Amino acid sequence: MNDTTPLFASIKSSLMWSFVLSALSSGVVMVLGSRDLFVSYLVGLLLMTVNFYAIYVLGKNLISRDEAARQEDSEEDKQTKIFGLFSLLFLVKMGLLFAGVYVCVAVLGLDSLGLGLGIFSLIIFLCVVAAARYLR
Repeated sequence: MNDTTPLFASIKSSLMWSFVLSALSSGVVMVLGSRDLFVSYLVGLLLMTVNFYAIYVLGKNLISRDEAARQEDSEEDKQTKIFGLFSLLFLVKMGLLFAGVYVCVAVLGLDSLGLGLGIFSLIIFLCVVAAARYLR
């Protein structure tokens, strides 16, 4: 499956607009906040950017493998294995995300407020972009 599919093109476009809003918001945090808050905010944005891009890639690969399995008229067992692999990779990705947050706060000593704001601002921007697309 390529990027020209309407579903993946829409998802990729929404992610890119969310990243643009995140970059603009980081400028606001840089001007209004302290240096520690700004660095923590950027790290939170980076963690969530990698997280959402990993979800995008995993989902894209799952759907393309599922379509290939359906075209081969294979049994349902292969589709179940594909979904099981996706679930395992998703859990590993979430574990890495939680480990990254722990390392940032406990080991690197980043500001937890800034990190949390960075993490949740990308989620909020993604919701805003999705709502704007829906209302169009």
